[in-house]
Amino acid sequence: MALAFLLAAGFVLWARRRLPSWLDPVILCYALGLLAGNTGLGLAPEEGQLLLSAAVLLGIPLLLFPADFVAWLRWAPRTAGATALAFLCVSAVATLSGWLFAPRVGGEGWIVGGMLAGTYTGSAPNLLAVSRALGASEAITAQVVAADFVVAGAFCLLLLSPALDFLRRWLPAEAPPERPRANEAPTSDSEDEAGEGAAGSEGAEAPSPPRLTEWLQAGGLGLAVALTAGGVALCFAPERQELVAILGVTALGVAASLASPVRALRGSALLGDYWILVFCLGFGSLADLARLWEGLSAIFLWTLVVLVASVALHLVCCRLFRIDHDTSLITCTAAIFGPALIPALAAKLGRRELVISGVTAALAGLALGSYLGIGVAYALRASLGAP
Repeated sequence: MALAFLLAAGFVLWARRRLPSWLDPVILCYALGLLAGNTGLGLAPEEGQLLLSAAVLLGIPLLLFPADFVAWLRWAPRTAGATALAFLCVSAVATLSGWLFAPRVGGEGWIVGGMLAGTYTGSAPNLLAVSRALGASEAITAQVVAADFVVAGAFCLLLLSPALDFLRRWLPAEAPPERPRANEAPTSDSEDEAGEGAAGSEGAEAPSPPRLTEWLQAGGLGLAVALTAGGVALCFAPERQELVAILGVTALGVAASLASPVRALRGSALLGDYWILVFCLGFGSLADLARLWEGLSAIFLWTLVVLVASVALHLVCCRLFRIDHDTSLITCTAAIFGPALIPALAAKLGRRELVISGVTAALAGLALGSYLGIGVAYALRASLGAP
């Protein structure tokens, strides 16, 4: 079954451009895993937990390798500032709302607050990483994933609807584009793919596929980072090992991205996507469908409050700081959805040059979201006196 999950994730990754636009590969893999697990075809708990840990430790650094965060801070300061505002707004709202909702959720309420802060600063991979790092149960994590699917899906429809024009009129007018200086723009597989989606109608040539040596180099470096972080984590108490390992692979992934040869490796972003899909399949197979709806109402309402209040607060802050409407909306979208929705929104705004900056903002959220989510969770735990 483990081999079947690995093959299924590869097939979904290959077919994702052929899927309907409304069907996210992450949700599809989670649903397939849920179906397999609740029909007797899932993994045993021990093997499933091992697969989940390996997938997270391998996936996160591979997703971070292509990003040039230093150059992005230089040539897109306005976008970087708006991204930082988004992170602060989500963290504040998740913490404050947690005082009301965490007791209603139960003993793992403080972890749910961290998962919501993580997912709305860096999308689904951060939700999964925070869940693993803090030892959330499969039932609670499944409920948060289900609530996020509904709430974030509704917000996605809003962004692609005529309501977007109202938000643009309310926010400050368009600012001059932030253009990278020569040889400074970060490049990556994920950005090439995003750019193809946004500019395909203009006849842009599709990038050539990575060579086998590039796949091997990216995969080998990702494995080395995972083994290093895992080895360091073994020096800590057992209950802290997964937390240390996840924070470690994130830090090492960002550190490795500072080297230009690492950023130039094509294939790392796709491999990272692959391991996230493997995680979703394995996680879905461990979730008990009969327990999915227990306590979902409180988690759903909390998710709705965090998303709506965070977006509203972020847009108000952008208005106060005179950040233009397109930058505000791109960074907000990057924090919530990651790179996936950036090309579609940039095309709808008529600002295709925002794709690279938006994708890099999403990768910054991926790098920091786990730290912010874990920080929010422990802040809630301390303030609520949770065990």
